[in-house]
Amino acid sequence: MGAIRILYHLLHIRLMVRDLKAWKLPSITQRSTFSQTFIRVVAVLSQERAVSITQAMGILEYTLWGPEDRLMRDPRTQEDDTGLRLWLEMERARKVNFLARSSVSDIHGTLGVYNEYHVNFLVRGTVKKILLSHNLLNLS
Repeated sequence: MGAIRILYHLLHIRLMVRDLKAWKLPSITQRSTFSQTFIRVVAVLSQERAVSITQAMGILEYTLWGPEDRLMRDPRTQEDDTGLRLWLEMERARKVNFLARSSVSDIHGTLGVYNEYHVNFLVRGTVKKILLSHNLLNLS
């Protein structure tokens, strides 16, 4: 419940206590390319399951840093994941290269929040997790 309240607050959508009690959440209007992501995140969080926060985080990370849709497939099929595996390895290599170059010029040695979370996504990321996040985001 708290995560939903925070998301609506960040989107500047007023959320009334009576709406929360009755689960009548205001709709999120399509204002940007991230609107569909926020709609899916609210839907996942509304289920209030043990994995809801993890799934919502996966959707957000996939939207920010995930691969192009052409590399994706249905996670229930047994198709080859070579393209997606290669993408993940290349992204990891690009990020290491970026961090190595930027660490030379950064005397403070800090990653910054964006880069830290991007690195976490790439390190923890697996083909299965990426496919599941993609599937959650693109449910009809």
